[in-house]
Amino acid sequence: GIGKSTLFRILRRELEPFSGSVHRAPRVKLATIDQSRTGLKESDSLFDAAGGGNSHVDLGDRQLHVASFLRRFLFQREQLDQPVSSLSGGERMRLLLARLLLDGANVLLLDEPTNDLDLMTMRVLEDALIDFDGASFVISHDRALIDRVCTVVLSFEGDGVVVPYASREQAMRVLSARETAASTPKPALVEKKKAPAEIQRGKKLSFREREEFEALPGRIEGLEAEHEALSKRLSSPQTYTEGPGLSEALSRAMQEKQAEIDAAYSRWESLEAKA
Repeated sequence: GIGKSTLFRILRRELEPFSGSVHRAPRVKLATIDQSRTGLKESDSLFDAAGGGNSHVDLGDRQLHVASFLRRFLFQREQLDQPVSSLSGGERMRLLLARLLLDGANVLLLDEPTNDLDLMTMRVLEDALIDFDGASFVISHDRALIDRVCTVVLSFEGDGVVVPYASREQAMRVLSARETAASTPKPALVEKKKAPAEIQRGKKLSFREREEFEALPGRIEGLEAEHEALSKRLSSPQTYTEGPGLSEALSRAMQEKQAEIDAAYSRWESLEAKA
């Protein structure tokens, strides 16, 4: 419900975006496998569906017999006369993949491609995506598929924000750190500072304590700004390309900064009570 399939419809030019624009290179040939595995003629035989009625198909600079090509997708020769309508979900997926590769598609859109697939078909799909020379956009809740085949993960984070990450693990680590920081309770700073005249009238604070008390609101604001800057840096995909230990160091720095903030709030409350 956050716009993944809608993005695919925009890329296919079935929908116009509310704002912005879509630029497509002239040589892009788009192909789609949707959740319903549509795009096949039910009355066609497996042989006709793959080869379009031809006995041989072109694959790059080579010609292959349809039967030989389909064997790569785990179809046996005795299945060639089988009608499309009798294929299982996994078989339909394998046939669609074969068709798309033969059609010369260079950008694939796959919406939940692993739904109802058997293990053999999932492996065929993964291998086909890894070997594919073009680009593939894959919507999936299958963590194993994402981890094995994806080189970039687009994280839909609400309110139209889509953030690229190097991997699913990186995305989950950043989101987890962000949630932890957001859920850390902060004491309320009821009053930023007392007016100088009021502080002067406070007889229980020493001169140094009054100076400290006046300076604490500004110090707390500075510490919170530093904490926010660390959080933003931890959320940046670039952080994870600068060395394996940087994200851990930033997480520790955030924890230490939060401890300083908590201590400053505690000190402010203590002095405020005396004043």
